Amino acid sequence: MITNIAVALLSLACAGLLGASVLTFYQNQLAMRRYLAIQARRANDVQKRRMDRLELRNRKTLMEDSVREGTTAVEAIHRTITGVTFDLVDRYSRSEELKAKAKKAREVHDESTRTFYKAVRTTNRALHVVADIISERQAGPKDRKGENKPD
Repeated sequence: MITNIAVALLSLACAGLLGASVLTFYQNQLAMRRYLAIQARRANDVQKRRMDRLELRNRKTLMEDSVREGTTAVEAIHRTITGVTFDLVDRYSRSEELKAKAKKAREVHDESTRTFYKAVRTTNRALHVVADIISERQAGPKDRKGENKPD
């Protein structure tokens, strides 16, 4: 009889331990799922920040290229229009004095427009260098060096 009670108590203890083990197993599984979800969210956040910086960099490059190419196109049209104008003055003027003044005006105009469009391009480059510096500082040292990687 005592052995039956001992066996029953041992069986009950084993069942209790088994139940506790199963409960702990499921709790650990749930904790692991939560941990993996947090890690995935962190990895997604890091990847999103990287993609945002890449998109910003691409937009800045596109904007810089657009201003540079637009400036070149406007400069070409400007030179064409002024070239035609000065050529017409040169062709149809009867006075050599007027032709000489037009030639001098053309030289001054060409030099000033070259300087102006060069200044526009230089300013465009400088603004984008400053924008790059600002975005690098805002990114922070961990993001810049790639140390902010998920575990």
